[in-house]
Amino acid sequence: MNPSDRRKLLSDQAIDWLVLLRSGAAGDGDRQRFAEWLAEGPEYADAFQEAERLWASVADVLSNEAGDLRAEQPDAVGLPEKRPSPLSPARRRRPARWAAAAALLLAFGLQGLYLGDFWLSDYATVTGEQKLVRLDDGSTVLLDTDTAIALDWSPSRRRIHLRHGQAVFTVAPNAARPFEVETGPAVIRALGTAFEVSESTAGDIAVTVQEHAVSVRLADGRADSAQAAVRVASGQRVTYSPTHGLSSPEKTDLSQATAWQRHKLIFKDQPLVKVVAELDRYRPGKILIADHRLNDLRVTGVFSLDDSDAILAAVEKALAIRSTRLSPWLVLLHR
Repeated sequence: MNPSDRRKLLSDQAIDWLVLLRSGAAGDGDRQRFAEWLAEGPEYADAFQEAERLWASVADVLSNEAGDLRAEQPDAVGLPEKRPSPLSPARRRRPARWAAAAALLLAFGLQGLYLGDFWLSDYATVTGEQKLVRLDDGSTVLLDTDTAIALDWSPSRRRIHLRHGQAVFTVAPNAARPFEVETGPAVIRALGTAFEVSESTAGDIAVTVQEHAVSVRLADGRADSAQAAVRVASGQRVTYSPTHGLSSPEKTDLSQATAWQRHKLIFKDQPLVKVVAELDRYRPGKILIADHRLNDLRVTGVFSLDDSDAILAAVEKALAIRSTRLSPWLVLLHR
């Protein structure tokens, strides 16, 4: 086994031991086997210390207050003398409870963040799923990953509430029944055929027109609702954020913007932090960048959404970084 493969093997083993020891399920036999594993050589202790640093970095990413927390740790387990114990009292001050809570949240809670939206929606997709919906008026909606919509149909209008996520609307013409999409404070009215609307967890909205045009206005009841509707033509995009309001239309790269509809992701000189945020939408769980100095590393490439693990592996190779899986739902990127 070459040195690189051996380091990876030890790293994986160390993560497995750390998760077990912090789970509360480890018995005396497990602790004895861990002590034997650790005693096999200095590189084993080094791997375990690295695993602890990675574990602790989860808390640093998730909370600025994590350093004030105290976590329960497994007892010392027969470590060889004259070697600093990875489970020493100083290490016990690591915010492990935050890391464990983060893994549990990612495993069970994060995907339920929009649970109410799913209950109140007419159509929805789960993480990694895409779905084409054919409406009774002849229009279609292509729902991207983790998206929910609700229909508000009447004889005089067709309105769809995008509760969260991203979707493409291809509209059947009917002058007597205007077609509108509402999300957050924005109302988008179709003036033609096809357009895409997305809303992020932060409340940011983007509208991209693929064919013909739409008008975008802000809903009544807001301080800036007097702003006139903005017309957005084919090949253009407008955005809204709670901080900056509604932007002016700007030209966009439709090939890149619509790549997800072809089961691809296209990045052109994008920072790693944005690439991770986009990839996160198509994977269960969470990818965390353990070192903020990696955030601005640039990524360019075309990737298939059919294998998100392959995308992650390609990014790792291109940027000479590594990934460590703390659980099936939590991946850390680091040097």
